[in-house]
Amino acid sequence: MPRYLPFAVVMALVAWTAGGIWYAAKLDARVATLELQASQMETAAAERLLERDRLTIVEQQVKAIRENQDRQNAVLDRIERRLGTWPPSAP
Repeated sequence: MPRYLPFAVVMALVAWTAGGIWYAAKLDARVATLELQASQMETAAAERLLERDRLTIVEQQVKAIRENQDRQNAVLDRIERRLGTWPPSAP
């Protein structure tokens, strides 16, 4: 068995190692990009939840306003019915 490695084998190992390092660096960059995208998506999802909650609050407020308006209209209708006989007829 020879005590030395041929130059071609050494260069092949160097190339293989360099390729592995390059692949790992590209993979790390890809993972960093995907982590950033995931973070941005989580932020966007949280913002959508906040917007949905705000919309729910606005919808509840609009419903309360409509109910209040309906009560006011009922009161106005009663007042108009009472005033419908105004002024009272003289005997």
